[in-house]
Amino acid sequence: MEAKGAEGGVSTRVWLAQWTALPPSTAVPPDRIGADGLCGPVVIVATDDGTIASVELLPLGTDPATAEADLQATHGGDVTRCYLLVPGFVDIHTHGRGGAEDMADFWLCPEYTTRTLPAMGTTSVLASMVFCCGQVDGLSSKAIQTYSHLAKRVGKTGEGAVIEGVHAEGPVVADLGGLPDSGCQRMSIERFTALLDAMSGCELKVMTIAPSIDAKDDYARIRLLLKRGILPALGHDRNCTEEEILGALRVAAEFGVTLHVTHLFNVCGFHHRLPSLCNFGLIPRFPSLPKYTGLTPPTVELIGDLAHVHPMTAQAVLAARDPADVAVITDSVMEPIPNLRKKYNGRVLTVTPTASAVYLEGTETLAGSCCSLLDAFASLTTTLGVSIGAAAQIVATTPARIARLDSVGAVEVGRRANFVLFTPKEGRQHGTHTGGWGDTASVDPRGIQHAATVVAGECVYTRADSTPEPTASA
Repeated sequence: MEAKGAEGGVSTRVWLAQWTALPPSTAVPPDRIGADGLCGPVVIVATDDGTIASVELLPLGTDPATAEADLQATHGGDVTRCYLLVPGFVDIHTHGRGGAEDMADFWLCPEYTTRTLPAMGTTSVLASMVFCCGQVDGLSSKAIQTYSHLAKRVGKTGEGAVIEGVHAEGPVVADLGGLPDSGCQRMSIERFTALLDAMSGCELKVMTIAPSIDAKDDYARIRLLLKRGILPALGHDRNCTEEEILGALRVAAEFGVTLHVTHLFNVCGFHHRLPSLCNFGLIPRFPSLPKYTGLTPPTVELIGDLAHVHPMTAQAVLAARDPADVAVITDSVMEPIPNLRKKYNGRVLTVTPTASAVYLEGTETLAGSCCSLLDAFASLTTTLGVSIGAAAQIVATTPARIARLDSVGAVEVGRRANFVLFTPKEGRQHGTHTGGWGDTASVDPRGIQHAATVVAGECVYTRADSTPEPTASA
């Protein structure tokens, strides 16, 4: 929706939402925030370049028809009215969904992935890369071609979801899990530096690194990442010790940085007496002991398919950690098509007959997922009982903050107008509407459906069978 502003012919876009998930930092009166973490009604105005210009909380009992007419008079043109609006989802760990015969080549054809993601609510991604056999420390001609291709796409709008940068899953890892054997897990500091130089143009935001390996070099690689503003994510290390992890946290503390853990519980270790990465990911604060002084527990990410991490385990993490410290990711490698097969650096990936997981063919090794963040959002709010407001944090605001993506992840002035819009399912009643919007915040997560996705102020996906927004008298 585009409208001419009242002054100077400035073009604007306007959304009128009955309920909205605003970031925790927003100054909203406590009595205006429901138990589901939502507030409303809210008016959001974005400029022609797709940046949020204003976010206004309207009075309780606002009549939507009157508010819409007033907004049309102020801004001109149409106003997009919606039932529930949350920030566009941010996936900081996805390997793509297709576009090539080999999964390792998906980011050579990024348009295939970016154009399909808005249908699943995802508006921003970090292109997650792996390092394959024969890539010569990530500096093969094909690897360089991929870096160059992504460099041209970073931050580019107009083709669906936006690639905001890169997450490199490796190459310095201690345990492969489903990763290919690149042969450069213990690459020299010199070669590591050359790799970072080669990837500099594609906005490397996060790199997974094994603390047990880097500890042997006094964390030289982690220091190099921190100096370049790249977030080290500890992972793919089943047997790293407490002291090796603490050493990495101490180095990060010198830079004022909180470290991250790659897909917690997957290719990670846990022991009740010998702490490893899973133990560190479960605590909201350290015990009051000298060795933990001045240290902050790392943020974590969970694969959201409920196959990599059992619902009980995911529930434990969500009970232990604040939503500001947990990001849900997809770690996607395939589309959810039953029995779909794809090459993966000399191996084969297979989607299960129920399209619920992806395995290395002929093994019991999970190798990425075929889920979406829309699936994960639904699982958070229904299966795991997370409020809609907290779930929006976990799939949008927190991952954006972890990856330092300051322009996305929240409905906030100055950020990109990336939204996911929901409407009630047909026949479902939500809250009360006696005289206007905002009387009762009772959004049933089982009774909503994805209706549209907005990227940089432009509607890039609309559900064909989405039901219309109910009127105030509904």
